[in-house]
Amino acid sequence: MNALGVALATDSALTIGGHAGTKIYNSADKLFLLSETAPVAAMLCGGTAIQDAPWEMLIKEYRQQNVRALRTVRDFARDFLAFVERRSALFPPEVQEAAVLRHVGLAVGALRASVERKLRQYMDEHGQLSESEARRLLARLLGSEIEQLRRDNRRGKLLARPLGTAALRRRYRPAVLRALREALANTPLGRAGYEQLADLVFDRLRRAVFMPDATGLVMAGFGVAEHFPSMVELVVGDVVAGKLRWAERGRDAISHSKAAIIRPFAQSEMVYSFMEGIDPRLEELTKQVVAGLVAELANKAVTQLPGLSKQRMSTMVRRMRQYVQGALPPLWDVLERFRHEEFSAPVTSMVAFLPKSELGAMAEALVNLTSFRRRVAAEEETVGGPIDVAVITKGDGFVWVRRKHYFEPDLNPRQIARHYRV
Repeated sequence: MNALGVALATDSALTIGGHAGTKIYNSADKLFLLSETAPVAAMLCGGTAIQDAPWEMLIKEYRQQNVRALRTVRDFARDFLAFVERRSALFPPEVQEAAVLRHVGLAVGALRASVERKLRQYMDEHGQLSESEARRLLARLLGSEIEQLRRDNRRGKLLARPLGTAALRRRYRPAVLRALREALANTPLGRAGYEQLADLVFDRLRRAVFMPDATGLVMAGFGVAEHFPSMVELVVGDVVAGKLRWAERGRDAISHSKAAIIRPFAQSEMVYSFMEGIDPRLEELTKQVVAGLVAELANKAVTQLPGLSKQRMSTMVRRMRQYVQGALPPLWDVLERFRHEEFSAPVTSMVAFLPKSELGAMAEALVNLTSFRRRVAAEEETVGGPIDVAVITKGDGFVWVRRKHYFEPDLNPRQIARHYRV
């Protein structure tokens, strides 16, 4: 984005997973005009449907029905989410209950994995246990892990419009308890334990805890009161108890103090590498290795000093570690300033002056960068296929720069005229 407008680019890869394996199609539509009343676009990251209802259908229905000119992109985003929530016919009670039971499966999976890991660790250290000892240990581990999951939940951010716990209990408690008893039938989890785990599931539903196939939704463009472009990033989960579960991940806008923005979504590591000069995973590993190496060197240096008592040595080691922990952050700050000055700042400063056509070309190139990496590396091509590109400006509105079609254009002139209008 710069003061002229915003360019959006997206690939066409759609990953479908099932019992038979994973299949990738390179024909998905992920970029749409959201409104006829203002130049605002919607872009999908991840899932292309919500509880089997295609986002493309919902976006196009909203575009046809919405006649209000809203002030900001954020207003459009919230209005669209409210529109989706009102489409109750698409989310009947049984579909909403199925969504709740998926969250039950997620909670049970996390609980079982943690308990089994700790149980194996205990048996490795203490040897085989009798059946009664194993059940007592399992009961204790289940109780402590449920409590740990509850504490982890409490650290999670509440949804923008959190569901009421009492309403969730009234509607879903029997189904949740039944699913829990089926999933944990052979464990010594008493009635109180099942109730605690059910409450944990209800608490998760009130927070920004989403399934792996939740949809990332980006809205960008100009509200009628916005002179510079803005964007809002959302994550949208499912409809439960008649409420759409969603959270705002972030928002940004061009202003007099911020002349340019480059923002990747979903699989962003290649764009990060291009902008920062280092892969984010390598950066994190480097920090961990350097911190561990310096701490180990400090320990070895202290142990080589002659005539130290164990207490004195322990004190010096502790102080050396504190010194190291205090000395490393300034080092990371120096490296971050270097990355900013030598890599990201020069690119961002040029984006501030790019004309509209070059904005689109740059957005397309950054998606191509990730697609090329996936194609030549020994990994699934989860980014690929034709790239759709649109540029949105205050004066010209939403303009397609590049767009694929699922039909033959020469045979459908009317559809082409309509297609490029919307």
